[in-house]
This record gives sequence, structure tokens and C-alpha cells, in this order.
Amino acid sequence: MARVHYNGNGSTGGSVPADGTVYANGAQVTVLGNTGGLVKNSDTFAYWNTQADGTGTFFGPTATFNIGPADVTLFAMWYTTTGLTNNGATTHYRFAYDSALATAALGSIEPARTNSILANAANGVPIVENDYAWMQAQFAGVDVTKARPLPFPVYVSAPNGGGYGASWWPLTLGPGNRPASLMRTLIVAEVVEMFMAAQDKGWGYSSGVGNEESCGEALSLFLAIQFQLSNGLGTNWLSNNTPAGWLNTALPAGDPNSTEFDGTTHYGSRKDYVNSTLPFAGNGPATGCSLAFLYYLFHQFGFSSIPQIIAAAPGVDSGNNLIGPSCLRGVYQNLTGDNADPFPFFKLLLDNAYPASAAAAIAGANPDDPFPLALVSFWVDKNTFGRDEVQDILILIPYQDETNGATLDSWQDHEEPMKI
Repeated sequence: MARVHYNGNGSTGGSVPADGTVYANGAQVTVLGNTGGLVKNSDTFAYWNTQADGTGTFFGPTATFNIGPADVTLFAMWYTTTGLTNNGATTHYRFAYDSALATAALGSIEPARTNSILANAANGVPIVENDYAWMQAQFAGVDVTKARPLPFPVYVSAPNGGGYGASWWPLTLGPGNRPASLMRTLIVAEVVEMFMAAQDKGWGYSSGVGNEESCGEALSLFLAIQFQLSNGLGTNWLSNNTPAGWLNTALPAGDPNSTEFDGTTHYGSRKDYVNSTLPFAGNGPATGCSLAFLYYLFHQFGFSSIPQIIAAAPGVDSGNNLIGPSCLRGVYQNLTGDNADPFPFFKLLLDNAYPASAAAAIAGANPDDPFPLALVSFWVDKNTFGRDEVQDILILIPYQDETNGATLDSWQDHEEPMKI
């Protein structure tokens, strides 16, 4: 029989939780929270770890594990501002990092890494505040405090799963031992979702849905990449081959590259996620289709103003219900003035370039962007494209794609008008 003990690990106040259960070997344990209000000077309780130096297994409140025959001690881990410039405070943020990240066991990467993004850029403004200004420019006129109050608490954690990620609220970053450029990108990926919620025009967060949905997750990933490109950071982070995940839903179930079923959800074979959305979509096929469609607008049709794309969301009614069938359908209609369904032509281009019978892999520096796939020219100025009075006369001709060397089908204007 075994017990679970909790250790304050340097706490200066409060009391450790008490678990009076005696567990049989193999029994499931539910980890307690900071029920006794532990404090450690000005530090903030983070979570529990099986090792005092943070090198063990992390457990948050309500996490579960199966206990063995021996007692287990869980040590409190702490977020601290020790050594941070201005105690981690900027205009829009309040930073703290897991104190374990300052130990040799975890590479002593903090506080230097966080300080590198708190440092002033050439314009005399902290780097992280310049990044915030970039996000605000994309969401022109949107007041983020309609979603969350400022300043945002930012906790740099030390997960031990080998990957990286982030979540909000509060804004929690899990960059592992990777460089500050990842931290900046993770902040952007999460904070833009707060802007989406504050904008309240359909990038998720509609009635009954408390998340960004597949369309908003796609916008988050799109903005994370565009942020990196605009700041000379490359596409190292959050470039997840997500559109290929949607393309590969067309593969049969027995193909190891098939993504149609992830063990929980059947996504369908290249299903239309332009006219529909999925909640809590993560980076799965629904997000992949949505992300590919954003690049379709951005690179195929040349709507290269990101604020224009974001502002084109269709909006919600007085009941916070999305106006129209879907966010991306509304974005397309508002950008082009075209009330037709954009999905068939979008899918046709991708089907031609990436046959359903073969595993898809998008070549190039940005594996999330398969476009442009065709040469599209217009009779009139771009700002009138798609309106009912404009006829886009297209014929199919082959051409060689210089990006990946594949022979694709290209759409060009024909000189004679066509009835549509």
C-alpha cells in the first residue's frame, strides 16, 4: 500500500495538501491542487513535480497517474521573476518563468532567454512589445481587453514531454530548451486568439463555442508564420504540414499516411471545412483545410493585406450566432463580392496538384502553403473580382510548376466571353 505526499519545496507560507488515501498498487491517483494556498515569497505556484529540481514528471491539479507499491512525493514548482528585467513587466505583459529552468539540470536557460525578448529593439521598445504592435496592426481597431484584461500574465513553464506548445488563460508557454524566437512565436499564436475573441466576428467563439474553432486555429497558425517571415525568423516554428494532413484524409484507412481517422474523429475524405467548422480542432485535418484556404486567398488570389482578410470575417448577430454558413465562406464573399461556393474550385486545384491516391507532401520553405497552383488573370481590377457582373473566363491548360517541379493544370483567361 502506498501514499502520496506533497512538499512545499521552499514555500514560505500556506500549507501543503493532505491526501489521506492509502492506495493499492496500480490504483489511480488524482493530483490535488494548491488547496492550502502555498506561497513562496513573491513567486507563484505552478504545478507539482516528482523531483524537487524539476527534472521529474510534471503534474497539474486534477492530473491522474497510477501509483506503484511505493510512496510518491510531489514537490511544488514555482514561477519566479528573479533576474528578469523590470521584474518581467512591460506595457502589455507580466512575465515569470519556472524556477527549474534556471537550474543546471534544465540548462540554466532562464532568466537570460526571457530577458532577451524583454530587451529593447533598435527603436527603443522591448522586442515583445514590438511583436504586440505587429499583432495589433493585423487586428486594426480591435480592443483586446474585450476578451482579457491587460497586462497579460505570461508563465514560461518547463514541461518534460520533449515537444513545445502554449495555451491561455493565463498565457502559458512551453518552449522547452528552445530559443527565444519560439517564445515570441508562441506568444503571437496565442495572443491573436485573444484578439479573435475580442473582435467577435466569427473567427471562432460564436454562440455555444468557447474556442477558436478550425477557422480560428488556422488563422492563428497563419499569423504565426507570417509574423516569423515579417521579422526575419524563417518558418521554424508552428509550420506543421497541417494542410497535408487534410489532403491525406483521401488515402484509404489501411495506408499508414492516412489522416482520415485519428482514433477519435472521422474527418471524411478531403471534406469541405471551408463551408463548415469543427470546434476544438487542434492542428487536425479541419484546420489543415482552413489553413490551405487562407493561403488560397493570400497567394492564389493575391489578397495580401492580412488586416483585410481578418476584417472580412462575416460577423455575428445579436445572439452571437455566426452570420452566414461559415466564417471562411463569409471572408471569401466579403473579399471578392462573389456569392458562389468557393470550395469546389479550391479543391479542384489541390486535387490536380496532389492526387488523392498518393500521400501529399507540400514542398518549399513553408509546408503549410501549397499556393499558387495556377495562373489566374482577370478582366478587371482585383478589387472588383468576383462580383456578379464580372465573368471570369477560364480554360484549363498545363504548365510546369517551378516550385515543386510537378506538372499542374493552370487556369487562364480566354479571349471570348463565356456564359455563366
